[in-house]
Amino acid sequence: MQHDVDEIKAAASDMSALVERALRDAVQALLSGDRRLALSVILRDRLVDGREQELDRLCLEFLVRQQPVASQLRMAYAAIRISLELERMGDYAESIARQALRASDAGIDAPRERYEEMADLTIGMLRDAVRAFVTEDAELANRTIGTEDAVDHLKASLARDLISRSRERDWSFEALNPWMQASRRLERASDQARNICHEVIYMCTGQTTRHQGDATMRVLFVDETHGSLSQMAQAIGERLGGPGVVFSSAGVKPQRLDAATIEFMRGKGVDLSRSPARAIYDVPGLDQYQVVVAVGEGVKKAFPRDARGRVWLEWRHSSPAASGAGSPEEVAAAHDDAYRSLEADVIDLLGMLDGDARQTAAP
Repeated sequence: MQHDVDEIKAAASDMSALVERALRDAVQALLSGDRRLALSVILRDRLVDGREQELDRLCLEFLVRQQPVASQLRMAYAAIRISLELERMGDYAESIARQALRASDAGIDAPRERYEEMADLTIGMLRDAVRAFVTEDAELANRTIGTEDAVDHLKASLARDLISRSRERDWSFEALNPWMQASRRLERASDQARNICHEVIYMCTGQTTRHQGDATMRVLFVDETHGSLSQMAQAIGERLGGPGVVFSSAGVKPQRLDAATIEFMRGKGVDLSRSPARAIYDVPGLDQYQVVVAVGEGVKKAFPRDARGRVWLEWRHSSPAASGAGSPEEVAAAHDDAYRSLEADVIDLLGMLDGDARQTAAP
């Protein structure tokens, strides 16, 4: 039995080494513009897939041959889960390499040292997570989980920096997007490393820690400019929703909110005068949003699509600003129509989220 256990752990270490190299090379290709290196990462992804199959085979044979119980059974279960997490990290490395191919022709002056720092943190998490599995060290796994916060903060800071540079230097969305996507893939890879740590803790202690604190439902409203539709929808959700639902909003190409919407929402008791125009990538914990509501054309195409289990909704509403200038009464009426139609959809959404009929608040 010990020979089989050692073989499983060795296979996990070998697979981890391949994934680590893939991540390192993909980031290097992105930062150096090395298309040849990027292509080699893409081609080598099949090796990671092969190692996943081999590790799964060893675990299944171990289960059949040894019929383990208790800690040895948890070890085999954890190894199967870890192979899946490693395979996903390999997919993220391949995706970064593909982004590197797109970025090589864009001529973007991105903060390369921040990508290196983010890659070092993510790869360090991977290395420590797998070492914790091999040595059955729950304490190391628990410490490694804490590194994920640093990766998240670095990604958010990097996104803000890129958005700021984009506005100053008039970068196109197509030029900026590969760099944004690459940082998100690195952050997602750190999530997979965190998941490996949770599997190690379960293996060592029998306690499940993976989904603690995940009960909150998060809803993100997105329109073209982070304008009246998305911000009104967020305000309505916050008014009608309960403590178990978090609402936020963002735009594909954010612009300053128009004065008419600010004035209209002030009449609803909501002050948006200091609400900053926020891009999709500025949303903290973007991957934790389970529901994304597109309230404008072109939003779904621009939004990153790699999150698993995310629900997409599309609401077709006309922006009050789309009708052009009019009398103050006409502008107010257009905002009121948009608000009421959004309110009806938000009520339906809340009903879907918790299964209970909800009553609207007094107008």
